Amino acid sequence: MHKERHEKQLEEIRRLDHGRLQLEEEIKTLKDAIKRREEERMPEQENRLRTQAQERLENERKNFEGRLQQVENEKQELQNAANQAEQDRASWGEIQRRFEEEKKNFEERLQQVENEKQQLQNAANQAEQDRASLGEIQRRFEEEKKNFEERLQRVENEKQQLQNAANQAEQDRASLGEIQRRFEEEKKNFEERLQRVENEKQQLQIVANKGTSEAQSEQLLQQNKDLERRVQELQTDKTATIEKLETAIDELKRDRERIEVERAKLETKLGKELSLLTTRDKQLDESRNQLKEKEIQLEDSERQLKETRAQLAERGEAIAQERNDLNQKIQDMLREKAELQLEKEELRKEREQLSQEWEICQAEASKPAGDERLTREEKTVPNAQEGNPVLLPPQPTENPVTRSTPDGSSNVKNNMLGANYRAKDTILQKLGRLADREREKHDQAREKRQRIDGKGNDKPKKSQQADTEVNDQSKTGAADEVNDEAKSQQTDAEVNDQSKTGGAGLLQSTRSKGKTGAATSTKEQRRGTKERRRATQIKAQDAVAAKPSEAIGMTEAADLGVPITFIFEDSVPAREELIPAAQVEAKARQLKAKTYELFDKKGLTLNAKTCYEDVIADGTRTIVVRLKMDADEDAAVRKRKVQEP
Repeated sequence: MHKERHEKQLEEIRRLDHGRLQLEEEIKTLKDAIKRREEERMPEQENRLRTQAQERLENERKNFEGRLQQVENEKQELQNAANQAEQDRASWGEIQRRFEEEKKNFEERLQQVENEKQQLQNAANQAEQDRASLGEIQRRFEEEKKNFEERLQRVENEKQQLQNAANQAEQDRASLGEIQRRFEEEKKNFEERLQRVENEKQQLQIVANKGTSEAQSEQLLQQNKDLERRVQELQTDKTATIEKLETAIDELKRDRERIEVERAKLETKLGKELSLLTTRDKQLDESRNQLKEKEIQLEDSERQLKETRAQLAERGEAIAQERNDLNQKIQDMLREKAELQLEKEELRKEREQLSQEWEICQAEASKPAGDERLTREEKTVPNAQEGNPVLLPPQPTENPVTRSTPDGSSNVKNNMLGANYRAKDTILQKLGRLADREREKHDQAREKRQRIDGKGNDKPKKSQQADTEVNDQSKTGAADEVNDEAKSQQTDAEVNDQSKTGGAGLLQSTRSKGKTGAATSTKEQRRGTKERRRATQIKAQDAVAAKPSEAIGMTEAADLGVPITFIFEDSVPAREELIPAAQVEAKARQLKAKTYELFDKKGLTLNAKTCYEDVIADGTRTIVVRLKMDADEDAAVRKRKVQEP
């Protein structure tokens, strides 16, 4: 009774240890899954979610630790009960001693049975391997035998071909003897005919000498020439026939020698193959004998294995009872695992809900704040393409020629990104990386333009001078902005003062320019217009796409040839570091190139002087570019002519 109770307590302790290990594995699996989910997502966008997930994970870990503590307590109680059972068992000394002796004997017998079983199993496995190796040897032997038969058949075919060639050579040799015999006969006949022709020739010569008339002499001479021609032809045929016969005899001799050499090689190869096949037959016989011996050993091993299985069947019944108890314990563990699965499902649902909330937040953050920008100017062109300056229609102002420009700071405050980006540090970091990539693209585009400017030595002088002026102004402005902010503020103040004073000074500048341009001829004006347009097209092709938000202050004055100041702006997220001067310069050049391209499509040619600023307001950094442009006079003249009735 004490023994059974002690065994039950030990089984309960083992069950609890097993449950604890499974619970720890479940915790580890859950932690790994959460860690993988955290690694799959972007760290910049998952800070808040990671914090919440860590808090939930910490709570779950605490719950699991509480459960583990309960299991440890139960284990301690069972251990105490086991110690008590040990104390009780000590009082049964003699019974315990005999029980231990019987148990030890039983374990020794069981160990012997296990060793015998292992030996038999090893012998069976070795026999299976030997049988498999024998089958492999047989298969390889069959393949080698088949290959040898194929090679033997090929050798026989080659031997038959060589025999046929030898027979053909013998036939050719016999036919050559017949040809030589016929040749001798033909030669003899030819010599006889030649002798007859010589006799006829002598007779004809005699008759020619004795001829009485000139006609008979000419006929005899003609016959003499024919006979000489026939003799020459027969001599030529004789020479050609002799050469052909000699060539055929040489070829037959060479073929016979080649056949003899190949026959010797084939006989040598065939002898080697036969010896190799004989050796392999001997090896296969030895392998078969070894296999028979191993099969006998395998039968003995199987007989011993059957006896061992009969002994193990009795032990299997006892193990079946223990298996039933373990099944019951497994059911309890599965029930606990189902509860853990439900908890994990609830956690997954919470994560999905948090993911949906994050996607909604991200979608709201990605929307452009266009409504705030349109409150300033509601009459913009609705179908303007993105990336080009927006042209505003004429507005009634105090000055019919130009319109005053609003303050740059108000434009900065109403930027296109809005207040959504200010509340999301992670999104700002991502946009910062995007800005870095844009800066790299701008630098590559500037290098490309510099390479093109360096190669284009055949460009017009005015175009090269304009490019040099723009580059010098951009570099100077960038250096002034980095070294001294006072210059940027002074430029801003000057532009604002100019826009507030109205269009009087600008109109006067245009009139003075009109007086100067009147001295030039129409051809020179057209030539300068074409050169500037060509330079504008080159800049438009090489410029990186910019996204100016609006063009403020555009009126009819631009089309009428009156100087006007335009303001473009492009906003980027504010960061702690300053925007590099190269990025400001690149942005100014991009906006200017876009403006040149737009006015070139409208048939106008513009000369511009550029100033730019780097303004920080409301957590957003804005690059403000002011372009002071003078419309071409001939364009203004064409405009007036079109407006005249």
